[in-house]
Amino acid sequence: WASFGTAFNSAPEFMAFIGLDKAPVAQGNHDPFANPRLELMACTSVFLGVLKRCKAPEGSRYHPAGQALAPILYHTFRLARVLHQLYEPEAKQLLAPGFSKAYDLLESEVNSILTLAGMTNVGSDVKKEPTPVEKMQGFLVQLHTNVYSILGSMGEAVGEQYYSQPGLSMAVTGTACYGHDHLPDHRLRVVLRNFCRPFITACPAHLHR
Repeated sequence: WASFGTAFNSAPEFMAFIGLDKAPVAQGNHDPFANPRLELMACTSVFLGVLKRCKAPEGSRYHPAGQALAPILYHTFRLARVLHQLYEPEAKQLLAPGFSKAYDLLESEVNSILTLAGMTNVGSDVKKEPTPVEKMQGFLVQLHTNVYSILGSMGEAVGEQYYSQPGLSMAVTGTACYGHDHLPDHRLRVVLRNFCRPFITACPAHLHR
């Protein structure tokens, strides 16, 4: 996780790491940024899987994987901040023209909204090979969801070990609460549902402050 280091420093460095500032690679051609994206997704999926499937013993405040998970917090918060920085005007200007729609709603998200509204999307059941832009969209959506699910699940799974981490309040303020002026509503909804709600409800009463 720490090996991604510089990619989490800023939006420009992260965009360069995953290829957002380069023209999309045509289908069938080798994409040099596919492996970095795959590794990022694999890491967040593993961390989230551990959190969801590993619980503290009854009567204990200490999570069995707490010592292993604690070191990932710093870099996870850094990545969470960078994901919000992507929506700032300065970062959007760095997007390659071919990725201008990379932050748009996924077709599946649009279909879900239309279904909830009692509408149907003609042709929505037709399966097709996703384009490079659609793959990038899917990657960004899933990464954002995974990262904020990790930070939210930490409170539920690890409990006091998480909330007693030094500098936690500053980390939350600088990441989950950062950049909302530019974050679209459909991404802010993920932050509220996957992070804010569990983070608040799982906090032990004696640590409220």
